[in-house]
Amino acid sequence: WAYDEVVSVTSDFFDVAGPPHNLSVETNPEDKTKAGVPFSLQPVIRVIDLDNLTSSWCPFQVCSINASLTCDPPDICPKLQGTTQVIVKRGLANFTDLSLLQTNNGKTFRMKFELNERIFAYSWPFIVLPADPTRISIQSIPSQNDILPGVSFRVQPRLIIVDMYDNLVPASTWMLCELLQAGSLQPQYQIYGHSNISVVDGNAQFTDLYCRTAGDRFSLSFSTPSLPSVQTDDFKVTAGSVPTSLSYLQAAHGFRSSAVFRVQPSVTSVDAGGNLVPVNEGTVTASLLLSQPSANVKLVGTLTVSLLKGIATFTDLAINSLSSVIRAQLLFSSGVYNAQLKSEYFNVSDMAGARSLTLVQLIPNENRANASFALQPMLASLDINDVIVDVESGIFVNVSISSSESCCGYIGYDF
Repeated sequence: WAYDEVVSVTSDFFDVAGPPHNLSVETNPEDKTKAGVPFSLQPVIRVIDLDNLTSSWCPFQVCSINASLTCDPPDICPKLQGTTQVIVKRGLANFTDLSLLQTNNGKTFRMKFELNERIFAYSWPFIVLPADPTRISIQSIPSQNDILPGVSFRVQPRLIIVDMYDNLVPASTWMLCELLQAGSLQPQYQIYGHSNISVVDGNAQFTDLYCRTAGDRFSLSFSTPSLPSVQTDDFKVTAGSVPTSLSYLQAAHGFRSSAVFRVQPSVTSVDAGGNLVPVNEGTVTASLLLSQPSANVKLVGTLTVSLLKGIATFTDLAINSLSSVIRAQLLFSSGVYNAQLKSEYFNVSDMAGARSLTLVQLIPNENRANASFALQPMLASLDINDVIVDVESGIFVNVSISSSESCCGYIGYDF
């Protein structure tokens, strides 16, 4: 160069800024983000001085900005995931991988940005949505002391649908409860009450479930159409110690006037779940109920018997009548336990018993060859008064068929 030539060089633009005084959140996270997924808009923080100029120099040994969460209440604030401390370069701190795993039950979060524990700034409020549902979570189940046969659980099961981070997912579906035993994957016993309910906003609340069968190693299984089932720990159902009702061990059959029943009844004392209560106290008395009261029809025999290990066995009951009886019932009652049991309605034949048959269900007029009838014939036995009555066991009905060219056929029955 010549000595008199002027040479100049121009630098980049720069701010003549003072020391850091405040922080400015240049980029906020989106209003809604999904749990477990990095924010699509990662925060960018600018360090500024008193005149809002970018403060690109730092009076501290290291200038870094820490990110944390604020929430209400603060003691349950979840942990912010990702790189939460970023070095300030040229007055800017660029976060790259922040995310959240918890939703705070739909309440808003705000991020707090802090420069060397002296200068603060806050992001806009945002919410975190749950991820996709992954499992069923048990919130409450009945305790062992709550499980009595035939009685609704005092604490009913409550379950929720959650994602992989245990956030409630407001799904709408249905949930089924089944009763399992001894680790079986298939239900062997019935759970009573409303066992198939709707899931509303991710919540399933059962209201009236109960067990009836006494036994050990029971568990409850809960399932939805799209999620793996979940099973409770084993529990025990203990039979009651005081009977609440009576049940049939063996029902009576074979009712013929002035003859002892062909099959004598036996009844048991049971708890609310129908489980045998083996008491040795109290009696059971049998009586006769008639749809058309008659002074000439009486139940005779030993009408009151004692309970032995919870079983009352009758041996010589009979109905004394001069003719057929239509629609009668046996009533068994125990005054000690205030329990009753009624039989189904039955008819009583006259002394001669069943004398003839009647066809109560016909076969169709048209039938296919070499195929079973669509409707099979059904017959009833009648006594001499045409009353449908029971017959002795071991009596068979034979069927035969005859046909002619002039008629479609004839079926005859004999016994």
